[in-house]
Amino acid sequence: MVGQSTIVYTEIGNDSQYSASTLAEAIVLASRQSLTAGQFDFALRPLTPSDIRRAVLDYPSGHERVSLDTNLVLLDTGAMLAYAPYRSTFLLLSDPFKEIDRIGEALELEADFARIRLHDALLTAGKLISLSHTAGVTIEFLRPGNLEQKAIPSVPIKPEGDAIMVVAGENDTMAQNVYSHLVSMFPEQEFTFFEPAQAFGKPWKAVLQIGLAKSTAPGARLGDAWAGGVPVIQFASPASIRAERRRRPERLHMVVAEHGKTGILCSTLDELRSALSDILVDILPARAVARSAKRRSDPANEWDILLKAMLQ
Repeated sequence: MVGQSTIVYTEIGNDSQYSASTLAEAIVLASRQSLTAGQFDFALRPLTPSDIRRAVLDYPSGHERVSLDTNLVLLDTGAMLAYAPYRSTFLLLSDPFKEIDRIGEALELEADFARIRLHDALLTAGKLISLSHTAGVTIEFLRPGNLEQKAIPSVPIKPEGDAIMVVAGENDTMAQNVYSHLVSMFPEQEFTFFEPAQAFGKPWKAVLQIGLAKSTAPGARLGDAWAGGVPVIQFASPASIRAERRRRPERLHMVVAEHGKTGILCSTLDELRSALSDILVDILPARAVARSAKRRSDPANEWDILLKAMLQ
């Protein structure tokens, strides 16, 4: 068994669409459901602002430390400031330098001091794993060749709710027009635009993806609906799907590639209106399609890859 690892996080100044606490809880859950369950043992350590300030004063950077009793996994900039002298594993959800001034101000730290401490933390880190493209671009210049780029694995959203989550893909204006059209056509049905804070907090009847699924925010991705067994309806033009397949054939996770097996694909408003009418009359066929999609998804393997990258 791998020794215990402690996931350290705060919620101060996080600029990511995915909160550090949500990621921490997802890691713990995934470790228990992993293909190699029993190899990973995680404890959670949330930090308050006073915890960070005390750590900054008690443990000055420039004196490298090693935690003898646990592996430290840091999820956000506040945690990096607190544990700057330690050779920890960093999971980067967003660009920490973009957040540092705001965090330093919240912690009543001088701006230059906070930036220098963050810089030292990143140089001291034992392992750097970026879960964000923007974070990866920034840190790669600081630690060339020492950064691993990973995606946040699928995180199941809850099925069998009453509301339909609407996710805007390619075009916000088109999404708003489609949304307004559906609200007027189905006044008794609740449609809710995607919000990161709400995506995992309630169950969903279905997910309506308007356009290609280009958002990388957990909860907005098709893989999260597939993993949770939530029916997916995608409204996208055949031309945009063909063009995307030519440009990036590997990104099939952006579309319902198999109509009737991984979701319901609609290319016109009439088709979308008909699909939603069917779901509102009888949800069972759509749930059968969702179960088929769930069997094809493999979040356990996705998480296993990330867990091993973190700790091995």
